Amino acid sequence: MLNKILAGREYVPAHADSNEDLRGIDTAFLYDKQEFDHDPATLFNYFVIRRTGTRDITQATFTTKAGQPLVLLCNHWPSRSGGTNESQGYRMTAGETLSYFHCRIREELGDDIPILAMGDFNDDPFNDSLVLHAEATRERGDVERSETVPRFYNLAWRYLQQEGIDSKGNQKLVNGTLYFKGNGNVFDQLLVSKGLLMPSSPLRVEEETARIELFPEMVDDRVSEGPIRFGLPRGDAQKNVNTKGYSDHFPVSVELEEDVV
Repeated sequence: MLNKILAGREYVPAHADSNEDLRGIDTAFLYDKQEFDHDPATLFNYFVIRRTGTRDITQATFTTKAGQPLVLLCNHWPSRSGGTNESQGYRMTAGETLSYFHCRIREELGDDIPILAMGDFNDDPFNDSLVLHAEATRERGDVERSETVPRFYNLAWRYLQQEGIDSKGNQKLVNGTLYFKGNGNVFDQLLVSKGLLMPSSPLRVEEETARIELFPEMVDDRVSEGPIRFGLPRGDAQKNVNTKGYSDHFPVSVELEEDVV
């Protein structure tokens, strides 16, 4: 359906099926095959175990039409159900898992390989799971100078400076990518490796473009300016699904620039 709506696009999924999550939630990529090539042999996922399996981290390597590689890591870390403090150890483990594979990717493909980790981390950028365990920092210089411990540059800090339009057309600072009981959280984040920051790299992140994507028609003022939810098909699906809704999270985006010879 997306290809019908967006003329000239040819979107296809990159997905590794999983039976670990009890709710059947998987992580995956949707990419335009006219812009990127993808070798299915580079696609795999790994799990953060929470007694039973939980949602996976999916890794895939894409190649631009100009031949530049890009490694993507799609995350959906363990939720805060049962309590934020009670469940934080699981997200710390997820952060360690992400950091470990960050190291392994660089060992296999080189220190300058461009890596972008994204997704719903179920923690904010300042939580220990991101800062201490995933080694995701708000200081670009720490990533550029790091030679022993690979670090990510967390672009989500830019969202805290973003202004948007609320459902009534008023200009305001954006408080989060999702809202729970009136409070905003920045759970949806974009983490980039050193390989996307170097001026000499043929593929670079344009950090000033990192943003939360929202527009007035998408915002619900009944939930502290969060997104209009699509809903969950529990019980009577006709009553619980709003086909004019979107998600309980706002999407986030960033632009990459490539040198084409």
